[in-house]
Amino acid sequence: MLTSSNAEHHETDVRFKKALEHHQAGRIREAEKICKEIYHTDPEYSPALHLLGMMAYRVGQYGAAVNLIGKAVQICPDNAFYHNNLGNAFHVQGKTDEAILCYRNALRLNPNITQAYCNLGVALMKKNRIDEALQSFEIALKLKPDYTDALYHSGILLDQKDKPDEAIACFEKLLKIEPARNEAIYALGAVLGAVDRPEEAIACYRKVLETAPDHVYALNNLGLLLKEQGENDQAMAAYKRAIETRSDLPGPHWNLSHLLLLTGDLKAGWKEFEWRLNKADWQKANLRRSKVPLWNGESFTGKTLFIHDEQGLGDTIQFVRYFPMVKTHGGDVIFETQKPLLRLLKNFPGIDRLLPASADRILPADIDFYVPLLSLPAIFDTTLDTIPDTVPYLHADAGKAGYWRERLQGAEFKVGLVWAGRPENPNDQNRSCHLKQFEPLAGIRGVRLIGIQQGKAAEQANDLPAGIEVINLGPELEDFTDTTGLIENLDLVVAVDTGVAHLAGAMGKPVWLVLTFAHHWPWLLKRTDTPWYPSMRIYRQKRNGDWAPVFEQIEKDLRALVAKK
Repeated sequence: MLTSSNAEHHETDVRFKKALEHHQAGRIREAEKICKEIYHTDPEYSPALHLLGMMAYRVGQYGAAVNLIGKAVQICPDNAFYHNNLGNAFHVQGKTDEAILCYRNALRLNPNITQAYCNLGVALMKKNRIDEALQSFEIALKLKPDYTDALYHSGILLDQKDKPDEAIACFEKLLKIEPARNEAIYALGAVLGAVDRPEEAIACYRKVLETAPDHVYALNNLGLLLKEQGENDQAMAAYKRAIETRSDLPGPHWNLSHLLLLTGDLKAGWKEFEWRLNKADWQKANLRRSKVPLWNGESFTGKTLFIHDEQGLGDTIQFVRYFPMVKTHGGDVIFETQKPLLRLLKNFPGIDRLLPASADRILPADIDFYVPLLSLPAIFDTTLDTIPDTVPYLHADAGKAGYWRERLQGAEFKVGLVWAGRPENPNDQNRSCHLKQFEPLAGIRGVRLIGIQQGKAAEQANDLPAGIEVINLGPELEDFTDTTGLIENLDLVVAVDTGVAHLAGAMGKPVWLVLTFAHHWPWLLKRTDTPWYPSMRIYRQKRNGDWAPVFEQIEKDLRALVAKK
């Protein structure tokens, strides 16, 4: 026979089993009622406390869940599952350190709980402890190779560690098990797009949108890929659908602005372009300026306007043309820009004071308004017909020009070459090529090829076939005053989309711009000229990655030009 104490425990176990049955059948109220009754009669009965905590967790009462499951852990500290679930309750409250401790306690008690390894990995991800998180997911997958949550998070981390092939393998394995898991399809699309497999990435995003037509990030990324493929109408539709879905997100607006500007709709494009001011990365870099009134084109006579550059050196060179127009509206103009441009822009019309861009981005104390440089075209309501296109507006220093004149003596037709941009630029793959593409130009009689290339890509000039000579002077150029002095003594500049191409155009020098199929918006579509630089001619890829026809045409045109000279 059972003793009275054993009989009471037996009765409690029976009642709790009934509560579990209710819970598993979805009769939550009945399960909760029984557990509360058990708690009142036996407050040390940990299974009831734990189940009450889990029910609180599932309805979002996380504080109550921590309290109830925590009591269960105190009563029964050797129960690994209690520790794991307590960790979950801490995790959703943002108490990641406490969650990690709970998961580790669970695994110390029972090293075979696959879910605890996955939970631990997710918590470690939040602490940016990437290698530890990956290790935790790897253990979970050894215990359970088809554990889809672990596969998903492993794929995310492997992508972050620049291991795209391994990330793709994780997502593809997951999708064989759960083919409709949209977050994995989306993540796979993101990796495929990053490794230049656009067709597959587009297919992923389209699949996501079949069941989630308002997935704003899939719409936005789809638009980016379609634009790179030249499908501009479809890209436009994707961006606009994303904006309809979430009008407050700056990303789709920002991307739409580039497409509008690319297609020549400058008025609408500038309006969307201002959404960059709402992007997190822009605000982080320019938070200090939010306390100063933004200039919108009104008179500032007797006051001071602060303008700062943004984006690349080429963008700054392109848009400093607006300073004389700004100056007509009032008082002093301060311009903050990157160090390589300071000497070039000394005494530039419309700039009263130049400042170097500082790491802490401290504002001068004596300013009344500020405006980012690339907001000026919108303020002046710039259209294709009203672009201020008077060149030259940048000039070579006489001393620097004289120095390079002495260095470059000779009757040859001097052609400056730039074949690559800065590799840290996220769009560099869509603008740079290799010096070997320029080799046909070396066979033109009377032409002297002079490199203006800087950075690691300059080393390509040291590895050319016999008989091909490119004298690369790029490493000797300290800033853009040196570059302007060199360009002043060239007959032609042939360059990819870099600051040097902008510089030659701003100097009014003949410049042939070499463009990839997917290119930056200022160069518009299909044109061989540009309203930004009257002395520029554009050579475009007709197919992505196909340089041969581009340089065949450049060689043909250069031969004709040299023959005329």
